[in-house]
Amino acid sequence: MPDKKTELCLAGVDYGSKMAGTTVFAYTKGNALWLLQSEKGKDADAFLQKLIRMHQPHYLGFDAPLSLPGVYLKIPGCTDYFYRAADRALGAMSPMFLGGLTARAMRIKHECSDLDTQIFETYPARLVGKLCPGLKGYKKSSEALKVFKDAFSETMQLQVKELNNWHQADALLALWAAWRKNLEIADVYGNPHEGLIYI
Repeated sequence: MPDKKTELCLAGVDYGSKMAGTTVFAYTKGNALWLLQSEKGKDADAFLQKLIRMHQPHYLGFDAPLSLPGVYLKIPGCTDYFYRAADRALGAMSPMFLGGLTARAMRIKHECSDLDTQIFETYPARLVGKLCPGLKGYKKSSEALKVFKDAFSETMQLQVKELNNWHQADALLALWAAWRKNLEIADVYGNPHEGLIYI
């Protein structure tokens, strides 16, 4: 946990294709909240690296695999070439299927390892059910986006001025995971030697 004199900074990332303009960095400090989205045709990884170094959040929830199945590291008991224990438990996509996105995310975490930021993996598709039980239209309807926005604002006691798309919503869910991790109330899935996902 951060020093009491240091203002807590939390962040969440919805991670997308490198040049698609769908990567979002959400962060909060004090009572303020910011949502920053990458531009189409510009390097999302450079965009993220710059923001992580600039703000150095204490906890950063990352919506992308940050490790490979343990079989590749010869971790005892790990025999699955496609999924980690956390992926199986949550019904998440295989890091191997996501390929290049997994490699990019792992590189960002490694290149930021000199900072005091704890970068951890989260899974917004599972978090949304905790924040908005029974929500219909996740990633499909603008009405559901408004319901989500109101629920997030109320839970976090933060004003979300504008929410334009589900990429931004997923970044807020990753931020919520950082908030939960900071309070030590996050649910944890997986094998600690292989890779954990915090919900």
